Amino acid sequence: MSRPKRIRRNQQRVSRTGSGPDSEQLLLLRSSVFNAAAKILWVLMLATVVIWYGLSRMGGDEPTYAVEQIELDLMREIYGNNVAAQAYGTGPTVVVLYSNYLCPFCRELWDSLETIIHDDSTSATVYVRHLVPPILGNPAYLAALGAECAGDQGRFDAFHRVALESQDRLSTVSFEQLARQADIPDVPRFNTCVDDEVHKFRITVALEEAEYLSLAGTPAMVIGQRLVIGTPALKELQKILSSRGKAAWLD
Repeated sequence: MSRPKRIRRNQQRVSRTGSGPDSEQLLLLRSSVFNAAAKILWVLMLATVVIWYGLSRMGGDEPTYAVEQIELDLMREIYGNNVAAQAYGTGPTVVVLYSNYLCPFCRELWDSLETIIHDDSTSATVYVRHLVPPILGNPAYLAALGAECAGDQGRFDAFHRVALESQDRLSTVSFEQLARQADIPDVPRFNTCVDDEVHKFRITVALEEAEYLSLAGTPAMVIGQRLVIGTPALKELQKILSSRGKAAWLD
């Protein structure tokens, strides 16, 4: 099954600009407009997370969530047969997790997923998608690149955990330090991978998937044909995972 057209176009995009001063000015203008729009999107997403977090806490101590049904054809259109490169767990229940390293609820949700899979690694397979605008000055974007680069060396889970635990200091911490905390074998290779934005495309595709799903914030999970928005309590999450089975749209 083919990817959505917008995603496929992104893969095939080539430069059509010409040469000369006018073309260079046009390219710079486009770049400036894109960067400005991306920064505004990042601020809006961060504000959404903060407001969502505050309102949920006003209602009590228990995390809140909502479940929506997704059309099977839309699921196949978005994901096809290729969900993601990085996975956690080996179970038949497929979870596509949309997360952000600056999101407090994302850390809470990951704690619950880790607990469930640690107790039974065959309960679910979690594919992590980073829902963050690709801006180099954004610490959440750098952390997302770091997680993908850590995955190249088999240390995705470890870096993901370290980055979530460091979300209060992501804007000041050295990512090389995070890499060493995650026991990444080849730190220079990791640094080069992050600096070169090797896995930027995965993050861009995740943003386009989120647009198809009309996601306004994180965390969110696609489980089977259900979109789970928010953070279910541990027992509720266990029920959701145990009742879903293999995602039909992967067949």
